Amino acid sequence: MARTTHVDVIRPGRALVTGPAETRPDRTTFAGGIIRDGRDYVVEDEYGMVIGRARSYHTGAERLARHYDTDPGHIEITYERDANGQWSGGTEYSSPRRSR
Repeated sequence: MARTTHVDVIRPGRALVTGPAETRPDRTTFAGGIIRDGRDYVVEDEYGMVIGRARSYHTGAERLARHYDTDPGHIEITYERDANGQWSGGTEYSSPRRSR
């Protein structure tokens, strides 16, 4: 069975990460969060402790998996929106306008 790490982007700049920790005998899964901080993202473990920074959700998921001494396998990123395109976290998002 292929190993898959799931990144659920619940609103702009905020994602939850879960995945299998099959190489660890003391646990079966790992979890954490990725939060935008300026141009980068802060990667947190399941207890909210900062474990590092990343340039994307994908690299943040890889960093989190390595923190738990496991291979992330395939990384699947899902953007949680309802049928109307609204963020599932209840936060409306509008991209900032660039001045010309």
